[in-house]
Amino acid sequence: MAVTSCLIAYPLVFRPIAGRNYSTGRLIAASVIASIVALEIGALGVTSETELSGITSLPTPTFLAFMLPIHLAIGAVEGIATAAVLCFIARYRPETIYGYSRQRAANGKNPRKVIIGFVIGAIVFASAFTWIASSNPDGLEWSVAKTSGLSDLPSTVAPTAILPDYNSTFAGIIGATIVMIMLWAITTLLFHRMRPAHHNVKK
Repeated sequence: MAVTSCLIAYPLVFRPIAGRNYSTGRLIAASVIASIVALEIGALGVTSETELSGITSLPTPTFLAFMLPIHLAIGAVEGIATAAVLCFIARYRPETIYGYSRQRAANGKNPRKVIIGFVIGAIVFASAFTWIASSNPDGLEWSVAKTSGLSDLPSTVAPTAILPDYNSTFAGIIGATIVMIMLWAITTLLFHRMRPAHHNVKK
């Protein structure tokens, strides 16, 4: 999921469609199309990996016939949600969209407060709404159930899993916290490695 979204859909689909000006129409189109592409490639990848694993009897054509349409719908909904967030940010905090250094040089604003605000908001939403998460199967589970003809799939979760089948209210909070810590660590490392280059360019 991370590869198809960040390394394929974003550079090859989102950025060319969004362009350099990031108009509202371009942001919406880029978000929706890139999300659909990412989800469809991911669905194709899961189907291919399932076939190559050799440990399943699911018929690949039927499995793919269920996977692609359901993830097309999921991608469209995720794209609309992404577009709404990006349009909101572009309107009220454009410096986080149009480039940190360029906007800061222009008006002296620092997007750090905005980023911290989004992190706090994400934690609040994760804490408040995780407990009402849907118990219905996701796209993959639905596709497997339809392909196999089983309405109640047997659990394949390892007994030693920390959060088996995400059955804890805190699964989303823990996952979001781990992702944010990793994101902070990686970006901090990258910025520290880039600083000497920027200093040399200025000199």
